[in-house]
Amino acid sequence: MKNFLRVSPLTGLLFLLLIFTSCTEENIIVQEQPQSESPLVGEWKVTSIVYNEYQATYENEELLYDFEFSGYAYDLDYNLKLNADATYESWGIYSWASSNDFGTSYQENIEFELVGKWLHENDRFTMSNADVVTVYDVIELTETELFLKVEQTRKGASEGVTREVHSVNEMTLVRN
Repeated sequence: MKNFLRVSPLTGLLFLLLIFTSCTEENIIVQEQPQSESPLVGEWKVTSIVYNEYQATYENEELLYDFEFSGYAYDLDYNLKLNADATYESWGIYSWASSNDFGTSYQENIEFELVGKWLHENDRFTMSNADVVTVYDVIELTETELFLKVEQTRKGASEGVTREVHSVNEMTLVRN
């Protein structure tokens, strides 16, 4: 037992680096290439995006205020191409409506073009680009349709005030 606990400073440093250095989702995706066996390879068209969020703010564990809002995409021309080499391209245009207790707001003709990497393992679908990594649950997958869901809870606190946000994003795609 005495010899087991005896570690050189260099070995200890390497051990600590191993513990405190973890792979990001993007690194995992890069290591898992290619995705040629995935049933997701191909071109998809997004037909529906729905978003719901609940936010609550507490001070010293007492609720100060909370609210809900929801959103959905419309006038969708949203395309996604998942390549066998685990890269993706998405492009198109859509409009967005957001509603809360104070009313509804609209954003028209949002254009976008993204490239990145993707990974499909069991019931998980991960996409990453230069800005964000998103991990979806694959709720349903057929030869022609894909239903994805992301559910997140984020908490933060500062000077006795705590904010909690719970969001659900659902997306339906059909094969082109």
